[in-house]
Amino acid sequence: MRECKVQKIKKIGCLGMSANPPHLGHLKIAKEILRKKIIDEVWLIPCLFHPFEKKLIDWKHRWNMVNLMSGGKSRACDIEFKKGGVSYTIDTVLALKNKFPRHRFFWIVGSDTIKNKEYKKWKDWQDLLKEIEFLAVPRENFDIKKSDLPFNFQLVNIKPIKNISSTLIREKIKKGESLRGLVVTEIEDYIARNQLYR
Repeated sequence: MRECKVQKIKKIGCLGMSANPPHLGHLKIAKEILRKKIIDEVWLIPCLFHPFEKKLIDWKHRWNMVNLMSGGKSRACDIEFKKGGVSYTIDTVLALKNKFPRHRFFWIVGSDTIKNKEYKKWKDWQDLLKEIEFLAVPRENFDIKKSDLPFNFQLVNIKPIKNISSTLIREKIKKGESLRGLVVTEIEDYIARNQLYR
């Protein structure tokens, strides 16, 4: 099992996900934030057990798919697997800060999280806002302004990311439809080879 290790990187953007499956929307977010040079790397963090009890396929498959999507300055990180239990963001952030005390972490969220105030559903969300800085990425149909941002949130000035959902991808798989433009080719091949989401 690989660890998320770095020696010289100081600014890390954390992109938490159910990865059920991971898709091009995740990859686009990572690439756009890296292009803006706000951070040095993006760590793609698949959850072990979802806090809102979403039904997920085995973590092994989700981890393998995240690795197929990672590369360059986008790295797969298995901190939530190693931590064990339900994947609460506050616990993950504290674990990252404890393990990598030299680094400055940012948690990446979509503008829908701000618009719908979903962050207020997170465990100990007020404490979380004090523990880590947030990067809010614009998503289609969820327009926000800087004045909409809570404490410790920074709006990333990029073109809104097209909404791609894992739910849509799973539905297409069940219908036998192509996943072109939704996931990287390696993930589409992996899903077919392992007969996932059938």
